[in-house]
Formats: sequence, structure tokens, C-alpha cells
Amino acid sequence: MKILHLFVLSFFILSPNSIWAQVENTPACFFDKLNTQRYHEMGQLYMKFDSVTPTMALCHTVFSAISKNQNRLAIEALEKNLLPNWNQYPSDMLFLFQKLIQLYIEEGKYTEAHTYSNWFKEQYYPTIKKQGISEEYSQQIFQFINNMDKFLDEAVLIPPMRVVRKKGNQSVNFTIDPLIMSQIEVNGSKKDVFWDTGVPVPMYLTHQVADTLRIAYGKDSLDTSMGRHPIVNIDSIVIGNYSFYNVPTLIIDMANPIPYLSEHKMSAKKLRKAQRVYDKFNRPMIGLPIIKRLGRLEVDWKHKLLSFPHDTLPKSDWEEQIQLTDYKYPRLTTPIMINNMNVMGIIDSGFDSYMLMRKDFYQRYSNQFPVVKNKQDRRLTLTVSGAEDTLNIHLHHPTLVYGGRVIQPKEKINFIGDGYTEKSWDMLMGLHFFKSLGQNIIFDFKDMKLKVWKKSINFLRQ
Repeated sequence: MKILHLFVLSFFILSPNSIWAQVENTPACFFDKLNTQRYHEMGQLYMKFDSVTPTMALCHTVFSAISKNQNRLAIEALEKNLLPNWNQYPSDMLFLFQKLIQLYIEEGKYTEAHTYSNWFKEQYYPTIKKQGISEEYSQQIFQFINNMDKFLDEAVLIPPMRVVRKKGNQSVNFTIDPLIMSQIEVNGSKKDVFWDTGVPVPMYLTHQVADTLRIAYGKDSLDTSMGRHPIVNIDSIVIGNYSFYNVPTLIIDMANPIPYLSEHKMSAKKLRKAQRVYDKFNRPMIGLPIIKRLGRLEVDWKHKLLSFPHDTLPKSDWEEQIQLTDYKYPRLTTPIMINNMNVMGIIDSGFDSYMLMRKDFYQRYSNQFPVVKNKQDRRLTLTVSGAEDTLNIHLHHPTLVYGGRVIQPKEKINFIGDGYTEKSWDMLMGLHFFKSLGQNIIFDFKDMKLKVWKKSINFLRQ
């Protein structure tokens, strides 16, 4: 086990401003969808265009591939277009080239990253300087080159996560307490872990769990969408017939909610319950980057089994598309209709709930979503950051359509608190929602679909 000494490169996440600012109406919406990583909606808009710019065409190809878990196709598209045709992207080359380098690092292609960065520095930059570019753009490129050299020197020292699959399909038993929990091996020790599609890093451990595993963690940290935390490299984890090596893992300081609850004069019974929940959540958490590397995750709710099938599946009763947001800290999203409005939902198995609506989304479209308020009823939510106490406000008789099917909500749809800045989703779809769809579901990261069976697939295979 080694501590990672990370240099976190602050790439400019540049939008091709000069071109984008000139485009209006529908094309402007296209780039807005791209910037907010709503790639499903971006693709729908793209199909409506009669003509497109080279930047729009390339962005559509690249980010559609990323959303479909096909980073290598995104790399191929950028390689094919950027080097021979760089003059077609006069003000957007830096933005597109950054994506290429970031994808190389994500896929462990360090040699290619060095080769293309040298081309960018030694051939592209001198050429466009001779042609005449603005001082501002020149400075942006210069700073990018300096950062890129430092980043690539550090990146080669960090071994990429490696996955080994044994033949067969070894199922894993799970329980729900209160989330999907199974037993895996972490550095040779058996540990109960939660499965959370809403965690955008491969894995996280609490300080207490890291201490029991004798994992040394220092001041090296990574600024993620979950905040800044120490990061270490776990030698190995074993899940069924899959082995993962060199697993980047955040060390989370899970806040104890008891002081907060004591201040609010909660009863002794509620304090004991909160302590039990806190103790349960003090476990390792498997995140989306590992889950998607399994290829397919089958959840058999009836038999409480997790499987990773590679064989041919029986035809599902119904299905819906799923998409990944950007590769660095990915989210898993899916389209859903609520009250006749098409929205994007985030698939988050780490929420012990049915469905939640973002407050900022509700505030923009409140006239379409009648609510019921109960000032006497309060909800208490425990998170890794502590406790959240909110009024119980829920939607009044909402209508849902998912996968082309009308779904009667099984539970109240409440609101999720402030602090969520990502614009890639509007609704949070929790564990209870997916448990209610059928006896079997599969998150298929090959076809990028959520597949649903009313009856257990294990039963159908007998």
C-alpha cells in the first residue's frame, strides 16, 4: 500500500467562448447542455440541426461517447480530427486538446499523453503564435503547457486501476441495512461495504475503517466533488470473480450527528437510533467508477444476490437509457418525466429514499409542482457530513413516466436540501425507487441501459 503524492492539475475548463458566444437559439442551448453535462438532451438537440460547425460536430461525437462509457471512442475521434485538422478549431483547440489529455490519463495512456503534449507544445503553439493570436489566448496556452508538464510527470508515478475478471459469474449475497451491503475483500481482509452509485470516486473509507485496516494516510489530498479529503491507493479489493488493483480511495471524516441532535433536544430514543444509523454508515463505500467497470450489475431483490453476468440475458420486460456525466467524477443519470416535464434524474443507490426533487429546480418551475406542507412533521437525514433537519414538504400527487411506463409513486417525493451545484440532474432517484421497479434490475454499462424484469431472472434461467 502506498500513499499517492498527487499533483492536482487545475486545467482550465474552457468553453470555446468565441464561437459559442456567436451562436444563438438552439445551438446555444446545445452548448449549454454540453457545459452542464446533460448529454442526453445535448444529443436530442443535435439531431434537430440542419448544419453544424466543426466544433459542434466533434463535441457531439466526443461527449456522446463519454456518456456511453466509451472513452476510447472519444479519444479516437479527437485524435482523428485535432492533429490533421487543427485549423478548423481556431479558438476551441485548447478546450478540445485538454479533453484529449484528460482522457489519456483516465485510460492510463501516458505514452500517448506525452507524445501529443509534445506536439502541442513544440509544433502547434509556435505555429499559431506566428499566425497571430490574442495575448489572452496565448497566456492561457502557455499556462496550460506549464501545468500539463507537471501533471504528466506526476501521473506516470501513479499506477492506473487494474481489473482482472475470472471466468464464470460468481454471485454475491447482499442485505439492505439500510443500503445495499455485501462482503468483499479489502487488502485481504473481509469487510462489509455499501454499494453507492452516487459516489463519484472508486471507493471511500472512513478514518475509523482505515485505521482498522492499518492504512496510512497523510496530508496528500484530492479536491473532489465530495470536498477535499486524503487519498490513498488500496492494493486490492475482490468482488465476486473480479479483482481490482491499485484502487484510488478517499479517506472520509464522517461527522458524528449526536452533538447536533443533542443541541436540538432530541429524545434519548431518537439519539440511540441516530447512533445506530451512524455506526452502520461507518463502513467502506464502493462508488460508481468501480461499479461501471463490472460491465453489468444485476440486482436480484427477491434472492438478495448481486451478479455480474456476461452471458446472454433473457429479454427484459422494459428498459431505459442511462448515461454517464464527465469522466473525472462521473454521475449516472437517466431521463424521466414528472408532471409531463422531461427532466434528468441521478441514479443514487446511496440514498435510503424513493425520489427527491432539487429545491432550485422546484423554485424555477414551482407552478408545475403542487406541494403539501406539514409544519408539524420534520425529516432528519443523516449524511457523512452530519445531520440535516428539514420540513416535510412533498409533491402533491405527482405523475411519473419512466421507460415509457406510467409509474405510480410508492412513496412521497420530498425535496433535497441546498448545496448541490451540479446542473446535470434535477431529480434524485434513490434506492427505494429502483427496488420498486421489479424483482430484477440490471445496470448494463455495455448497452448503457437500465433493464427491468418483473420476475427474477434466476427463476427464468432454471
